[in-house]
This record gives sequence, structure tokens and C-alpha cells, in this order.
Amino acid sequence: MRESDLAAVAAAKPDLIVFASALGPYKTLESGKTRAPAQAEWTSATLRSMEAVRSVGAPVVVIGNPPEGRRVTDCSLRIFGPDRCVSTIDAVDREERAAEVEAVRQATAQGLPAVYLDPEPWFCTSDGSCPIGVGDVIVRLDSSHLTQSSSESLGGVLRSALVAARVV
Repeated sequence: MRESDLAAVAAAKPDLIVFASALGPYKTLESGKTRAPAQAEWTSATLRSMEAVRSVGAPVVVIGNPPEGRRVTDCSLRIFGPDRCVSTIDAVDREERAAEVEAVRQATAQGLPAVYLDPEPWFCTSDGSCPIGVGDVIVRLDSSHLTQSSSESLGGVLRSALVAARVV
């Protein structure tokens, strides 16, 4: 974490620090590592970031990356319908989640108040299917970026998860 970022966080005196994950950087680590070595590197980097904000005194929440999915433009045609746009969580996504869960486990073992929120249930069914839409809201247009409507619809879900984790 950059010194200027840490100074800004400390100056804000937050009640809660949130780290939001993205799968892109995990897939393209500068080291070029993949699989288990990538997981170890991601765990270490996530833990270092959490340790850097320890002095702020606020609990840390790590929110996992929303599962990647199919692009609407690649799969939703009038003749096929939205069922063709259902995706599943891939192995790389699961590796990243496991690395973040491990970083939070290590942080809490060191006495840092931290929790991991897994967003998979917010986007996917219990059988691992991740539809392109939830209700009448399209989740994403490309493979990873949430639509504004999808993001806005998650406010209550996120609040409930934070309350359940006892960080708000």
C-alpha cells in the first residue's frame, strides 16, 4: 500500500476499511505466477495491505471479486434467450477467493479485526450457476463489470452481510 494512500486512510479516521477485490490483477500478476504460487503471492499481498492499515484501528472487510460471467453481447440473442448466458465459477476465481480467505485467516490470527465477504451467493445459485440477470436486473454487460443497476441493487445485501459479520 502506498504511503500516500495509507496517510489518506488514516486522515479519514474510518469506522471500517473495505478492500474490494478484482480478478484481473490476480490473473496478470507481474511475477507471472499461476496456481498455488499465485495464491501464495496474493495471500501475502492482501495480508500486507491489511497489516498496513492496522494502526488506523478500524476493522477490515475484504469483499471478494464478483464472479466473472459471459458477455451479454456474446450470448443473448432473441433466438436463444438469457439461459445461454448462464456461467459458472472458474478455477482461477476460486483460487483468488481461497487466497483472500487465507489472508483474512492469518490477519485474524494476528489479532487484526478482519472478515471476508464472499459475494458468490449474491450472483449465483446454490448449484453454482451464475445467471446474467437477477430478477429484472442485468448483472453485467461485459465479463466482469457490474451494471449500475446491479451495483445499486446490492446495497441492502451488502448491509445485511456487514451486519451479520458484526462490523457495522
